[in-house]
Amino acid sequence: MRLHIRCISGSGAADGIEGIVEDVTEVRALERQTAASAEIRDIGQLAGGIAHDFNNVLGAVLGWAEIGYDQSRDHPQIAEYFAHIRQQTDRAAVLTRELLTFARRQPLQPRPVQLNQIVEN
Repeated sequence: MRLHIRCISGSGAADGIEGIVEDVTEVRALERQTAASAEIRDIGQLAGGIAHDFNNVLGAVLGWAEIGYDQSRDHPQIAEYFAHIRQQTDRAAVLTRELLTFARRQPLQPRPVQLNQIVEN
């Protein structure tokens, strides 16, 4: 509640008091909703910025992993390590896309997955 009170005077002496009582429940609810929306927007901007920067780092890691894989074909064990780096980089790229989707407030697009394969990996 918001209460406004003032004295009403005529010729120097107080003749009365005027009061206004206002219900501010809806105003407060809108203020909270606006603040929450601003926080979500800010989190989305932060997530988008981090995702872009992380994506740049992933591009570099993937590039170096590709070079390492190509140069280690004569050594299968080392080539396998680089293949694992590429796989994990691809997984990280999917997470980055999900962050960007959140930042842009786009609906997620569910897709079927092979749960057994994910658990094995």
